[in-house]
Amino acid sequence: MPVNTPVDVMVNGNRPLVVAAVLVDPVTGATTGTSTPMAVVPMLTSCGHLAVTTSATSGTYVAFASQACKQLTIVNNTGTTLEVQQGGSGIAIAIFPGLPFTLFGLTNTNTVGIRRVDLSTTQVTVQARWEA
Repeated sequence: MPVNTPVDVMVNGNRPLVVAAVLVDPVTGATTGTSTPMAVVPMLTSCGHLAVTTSATSGTYVAFASQACKQLTIVNNTGTTLEVQQGGSGIAIAIFPGLPFTLFGLTNTNTVGIRRVDLSTTQVTVQARWEA
């Protein structure tokens, strides 16, 4: 028997998840804990999708459209390596084809810019999911 066994889980629409748990001793089977519900409040309460098309001008970063958020997950399904830059300057991080990359601690998606690593002027569309 697992050490921490949930005994009651309820989801009420968009309300917080309510969990009640009892600890179970794996040797004796004795239980301790409480069945008093504890609210689990999600930190991210809204989300959506965006896309941006890379620049037709070699080497130019293109920012995502303005959307308040706490994090942004970029999925590179373009077939080419991309670079992501935060804040309009500084070091860029490569996102290889077929991989996602999540930026945390954001306030807006428009602080994130994308470009092709190969600096090609052939445009590709980059998809992302924002969460606030």
